[in-house]
Amino acid sequence: MPKILIPILALLSVAATFLSLGAVFITSGEAGTIGIGLGIIGAVLAITGFRALEGYLARGGRIAGRQVSFPSGFTPFWIPTLAIILVAGIFLGLGTVFTLGGNDFTVVMGLLIIVVILIVGGSLGRIDSGDMNQRLRTLAIVSIGSVVSASFLIIALIIGGKLVGHYFWEVDQVFQPTPTQPIAFTHVPHVQQAGIDCVFCHRTVTTQPAASIPPVQQCVFCHKIIAQKSSEVGKLLAAWD
Repeated sequence: MPKILIPILALLSVAATFLSLGAVFITSGEAGTIGIGLGIIGAVLAITGFRALEGYLARGGRIAGRQVSFPSGFTPFWIPTLAIILVAGIFLGLGTVFTLGGNDFTVVMGLLIIVVILIVGGSLGRIDSGDMNQRLRTLAIVSIGSVVSASFLIIALIIGGKLVGHYFWEVDQVFQPTPTQPIAFTHVPHVQQAGIDCVFCHRTVTTQPAASIPPVQQCVFCHKIIAQKSSEVGKLLAAWD
């Protein structure tokens, strides 16, 4: 990568971070002023980064018909690479927004996408060209490059994420094993045989990432009537009484 692209790449990444954090603060309903401030800073940094990229392309690349020599090793695929990194930062933040803000995610995502499109379109539009065919050719190159690069990136992230997730799950099982329960409880008679829905015992299973531990009175509610002769249920009822 040409050295001049490194600070531009860093600037765009920081801009994406500020935009994402701003969106998180705004949609979470807390510290809205801070969120607006972070969003403004991110927008300014993004505009500055795209202006720098525009100037670099105008001097050292052939975009939209402007004929100059390429730096060594430079190809139009650096453009989608920069775009992917910027958009990845935004969507990482928006993933948090979706978790915290729910439906507000749609509004924020739409606004951010519009802002980014306007910035990129305005920057490329200022690079003068009298040949529409060359502009379309450049657009096709960048689009194809974006699809190819994004496809490999997404596949790598999915595979890498699953591998990392399985690794940490195994580590968690080793260092944080399931705690010993006061009675020998099994899900087999409750779920597989009786067909009891999970939410009957675990009230938060549909609203939180992890299921809550059922209170003792939840067990007593049923077992005061059924399965009282079970040795494990007997322990439970004796402790409750």
